[in-house]
Amino acid sequence: MIKVHILWKFNTVGGGGNQFLNTLRRSFRKNGVYEEEYSKADVILVNSKDCLENAKDVKKRYGVKVVHRIDGIFSIYRGEHERYNDLKVYDFAKDYADGVVFQSIWSRDASLKNGMMKHPKSVVILNCADDEHFKNVARRDYNGKLKLVTSSWSSNPKKGLETYRFLDEKLDFNKLDYCFAGRCLVSFKNIKLKGILSSKELANVLRSSDVFITATEDDACSNSIIEALSCGVVAVGLNSGGTPEIITPNNGELFDNVDNVIETIDKTFEKMINGKYHISVKTIEEVGKMYYDFMGEV
Repeated sequence: MIKVHILWKFNTVGGGGNQFLNTLRRSFRKNGVYEEEYSKADVILVNSKDCLENAKDVKKRYGVKVVHRIDGIFSIYRGEHERYNDLKVYDFAKDYADGVVFQSIWSRDASLKNGMMKHPKSVVILNCADDEHFKNVARRDYNGKLKLVTSSWSSNPKKGLETYRFLDEKLDFNKLDYCFAGRCLVSFKNIKLKGILSSKELANVLRSSDVFITATEDDACSNSIIEALSCGVVAVGLNSGGTPEIITPNNGELFDNVDNVIETIDKTFEKMINGKYHISVKTIEEVGKMYYDFMGEV
């Protein structure tokens, strides 16, 4: 049995990467394969651009294997001025990583196109949600206005702000309610802002909603979508990045731009009411096993 350690500055509140790594660590601990001291681990997992210098030192001093989880592509997601972070990630993966995990096929292909060298040992593993909070314990019955919800930890404009502004102007709010949970740099006329919520609060909001909508661009593997699906909420998403690998015909619909977003929402509502969706997402047990098995191969 190999022992693994996640080299990461864990926070009690954070974005999708922090949430996922917390959940993965809890799964490893539950299964008795987590090593609290990195010097005693067989394999360490590092994420994106963070803790890489520490990981280099650990590898040199203790001879542990290193698995590198590749996050979003900075120069695509944040702008060309962030290319230095991409190069930092790619150089570490080439020179120090014994294995690489991509969060989606899109992320893998885009990273290679963006200048990353192909690694001899790599795998694609989609994320999963924190099952302590994001679980479908009870779905509400449709009894009036349909409820839309969007959540986003980041205020990055590529999270879909212009689409949400369009929906705020064009949706028929006599027939539906729409709330936004997370960071938002603007106010809306009709969409209700919930602000930053705890995982417990966000899960409750999701479970009281009918359809989750995201217009995020070039996201490797959106935790927000996976959290919504895990709560039993049908998803509507922009056909961009890794989103089409998460939102399938069984659990939601994709739209291409603002020209067909409202049509897609209407279609989703109709199919949802008629029971056409059968939501299924991977659990932390399944995803944790995939990580652990890959670490065993490394």
